[in-house]
Amino acid sequence: YKRTLPSGQATDAMEVLTIHKAKGLEFGVVILPFFDWTLDHDTSFDNMIWVHDEHIKQQRSLLPLKYTAALQYTHFAMDYLAEQSNAYLDNLNLIYVATTRAEQVLWINAPLPTKPQALKTTSDMLYCALESDLKDNQLQIGELPQRSDKPELTKPTPPVIFPTSSWREMLSIRISGKDVFDASRMDQISYGLLVHEVLSEMVVLSDLESALHNLGWKYGLSKEIEGEVRGLMTSICEDEMIRDWYREGRRVHNEVGLLTAKGDQKRLDRVMIDGQHATVVDFKTGQPKSVDQKQVQGYIELLQELGYQSEGYLYYLGDKKAVKL
Repeated sequence: YKRTLPSGQATDAMEVLTIHKAKGLEFGVVILPFFDWTLDHDTSFDNMIWVHDEHIKQQRSLLPLKYTAALQYTHFAMDYLAEQSNAYLDNLNLIYVATTRAEQVLWINAPLPTKPQALKTTSDMLYCALESDLKDNQLQIGELPQRSDKPELTKPTPPVIFPTSSWREMLSIRISGKDVFDASRMDQISYGLLVHEVLSEMVVLSDLESALHNLGWKYGLSKEIEGEVRGLMTSICEDEMIRDWYREGRRVHNEVGLLTAKGDQKRLDRVMIDGQHATVVDFKTGQPKSVDQKQVQGYIELLQELGYQSEGYLYYLGDKKAVKL
């Protein structure tokens, strides 16, 4: 029972499914092999109905009663008959669904009823409706279509043309992982990116060792590369400006995101807040560009809008040079 077979109307096979599952579907041939279910609720189950009792003075009084034919002789006869009518209606709807799924052939197999006038099952109802037209307890309306083994001729589908282009011209991959920082292909920019990440994890100077350790674990850096990064960081941390930015005693936010009034998000490398004074620093790994100062000036204005007296710096890691705006 752990395996399934693909099914569908395009498959040349017989499908076995319930009437409920067939709702909304159509088939060339439909066979109903067991047209003999009860119109009323199945009494082999403990069906319960909930009724109101006007004789109980409590508000919102509901009584659970077992649904049996004996209820029609009690104070709850009307409730019983109402539930029975609903059950008959549900099964009439089920019969309608079952007998309207066929497009060409509908084959119904039902047993002869012992007491057809009782109308307890679907076969009783079918027999009473067709009794005068039965011949040898069978009824056939129309002729069975002849099956053709010849394949149906279908019009060829015209080809659909989808314009395409080489994915190599459209896809760019940004690699970040354990084997990226290979010593054989490390350059100044690569080292600058590593230094930038170390600085982003540091709040004060004493965080240097833990930041270097996390970097080595994250990328699986070799001892050689880790030593190079350590040397660069040691050199950078000797800069008086860096030492001032990473001193203790102020509130620091690294890689902080701010939302502008226009809904744009800006990410600031480092913001240091001392009372109502805020200093923003943007670390750059490449060569100085004219847009760098415009970018940091925007950060300064954004902090001013938040109520801070602000100043900003650009720090170029390659030249170890700070530019104040």
